[in-house]
Amino acid sequence: MGIRFFYSKNEGSQAVPVLRSLPVFSVQRIDESMISSSEFLSNSQFVVHIWGTWCAPCITEMPVLLDTARLPSNSQTKYYLIAVNDELKLIRKFIAKYSLPSNVEVLFDVNNVVMDKFGTFKVPESFIFKAGINKAKLVGPQDWDKVNLNSLYFN
Repeated sequence: MGIRFFYSKNEGSQAVPVLRSLPVFSVQRIDESMISSSEFLSNSQFVVHIWGTWCAPCITEMPVLLDTARLPSNSQTKYYLIAVNDELKLIRKFIAKYSLPSNVEVLFDVNNVVMDKFGTFKVPESFIFKAGINKAKLVGPQDWDKVNLNSLYFN
């Protein structure tokens, strides 16, 4: 595990993230109401974590991700956990095992558009945003307890 970044070269040959800003999409909350990605922008810093209940690495990393979200140093960061290629009843059953911190929202990609919008081919993948601008793409399961979001991306 570890952090992997994906960048492209722009005209000035400076590395920039392939996905530059938050794409437009809608997903479903666990209570079945819909939320638009534009609502994510009410948070100055947030993580979009793409996962699935069928994904073994996703299941393994989830407790550490939730513990990391609970840390006082991450209290200002919102975590949007978007389950893809899944079923709402399985997501509810999986999440019921955990006590979710107040800065975590579990969502369901009912329209199956999120992976395409983010250019994701396999899960888990996470995207770090500040003011709607993508700061990093983290590919694969992460050692969340070793990732200091504040010093790496939010300063």
